[in-house]
Amino acid sequence: MKLSDNCVCQVHRIKDNCAQQVEWIQTSYQGQVKHLRDIRDYGTNHLSALRDQYYDQVKYIIFFLS
Repeated sequence: MKLSDNCVCQVHRIKDNCAQQVEWIQTSYQGQVKHLRDIRDYGTNHLSALRDQYYDQVKYIIFFLS
């Protein structure tokens, strides 16, 4: 194998490895973003439920005080 052929093979291998790494990073970030969205949604739902409970308790107290 000639030196130039070897160089071409190495360049292709480097490009392929780089493309694989970029794809892996993209997939990893997409997974992290989905996970963070799930956490955000869970927190939002939990806070909404707490707010609703608070307002229900306030209404209950006001009803009995009036």
